[in-house]
Amino acid sequence: MIRSLLSIFLLAGTISAGAHGLSPVIMTVDETIAIKPWDPGIIGITFDQASDQSLVSKTDAASSVSALRDDILSLVRGFSIDLARCTVHTTTSMPWKDRIGPLRQRPPQKLTPWDTLGPKDFGIVEQLNYIRHLDRRVKMAWIINPLDDPNDVADLAEFLCVASTVKPRGAVNWAARRAALGVIEPFDVVWELGNESDGSENSERFPSFQFYIERCQLMIRAVRSVLPKAKFAAQASSMQGHVYKPEYKAKYGGTWEEFHRTVLREIGDDIDYITTHTYFGKSGGGYLPGSWWENRQDRIINDIKSITGTNRIKIYNSEYGVWPEKRPGQTTWQQEWYATHSLAGCLAVGDWIVRNINNPDVAIATMHCFTSGPWGVYKHRTTMKRVKRYDAHRIAPGSSIFLLS
Repeated sequence: MIRSLLSIFLLAGTISAGAHGLSPVIMTVDETIAIKPWDPGIIGITFDQASDQSLVSKTDAASSVSALRDDILSLVRGFSIDLARCTVHTTTSMPWKDRIGPLRQRPPQKLTPWDTLGPKDFGIVEQLNYIRHLDRRVKMAWIINPLDDPNDVADLAEFLCVASTVKPRGAVNWAARRAALGVIEPFDVVWELGNESDGSENSERFPSFQFYIERCQLMIRAVRSVLPKAKFAAQASSMQGHVYKPEYKAKYGGTWEEFHRTVLREIGDDIDYITTHTYFGKSGGGYLPGSWWENRQDRIINDIKSITGTNRIKIYNSEYGVWPEKRPGQTTWQQEWYATHSLAGCLAVGDWIVRNINNPDVAIATMHCFTSGPWGVYKHRTTMKRVKRYDAHRIAPGSSIFLLS
């Protein structure tokens, strides 16, 4: 496949050059030199449990598992997912056990600051069923809220990753409970320690770098009490891509780099990845273009090598995508939502994927996001009604946006 694409590009370039009286380009490919081993996890995607509540169809409240919408299942069938990142927000502790079991017994939860308080019919089992429907080979990256109870996190590790035939570690066989709810096979999981814990929405609950470290240590011990060889990803600062803010230094006592440097010094021996979030936009805006992001990511990579003395720890680029920014005269950012699926947006994402694929220190990546915000593979008509100037004609052909009732 790669050879075929190269042949097409070179042929097109030669024809174009000849037509304009230019010398053709000659490219030599040395197949004996590998830039990096291929990991299909480099092309993963994030799933947002809050926005995915729309995936459920009407189900008897006595049922333990919600049915999923047939129209959506039909739409996304065959969408290959090698790595699925499963996320909820980290503003408050939210017991995962409240999102399994009979629907009428699930207590109300608010999964994000912009979510509505209510029962979550699309819970953990529904999410597992959904991503397995997409791709039965799928691996997962699961975000642990560092504020959660370590005992609950250990139970979650058993629920997700242990075969139902294994003797349970406690009074409840959580692996058997998963199987009884219809998810027979366990999952291979990378455990992501928090999500933008130092961001503006979370920073009050994470008052220092050291507090984040201490909570991560508790989570690592909890998971490894069940899975001794579990892999972990700790975050770099979520402020790394924004214009430097003085209040960040006032609160945390250092620049954005000090976050991941502290992580590497304190728990570097226990982690396998440093996570980055790279939302790119136009030069001069609040979000940086891909070339700037690559420079920022390389600075983290250099710190990994200098602090740990090895390149064992890799980058997990756990969120990336185009971030629409309001233009002069626009009143809401929704008016710029078309930018994610415009030709420029698709090219920016493609450029970033190629950069990640060709960087030997970037191991895995998950694009944001399958359903939420402006990034989704599909959108609901009710969502689009809220976008007052949704420019459908500016969506790039073939960018896979579908409108559902």
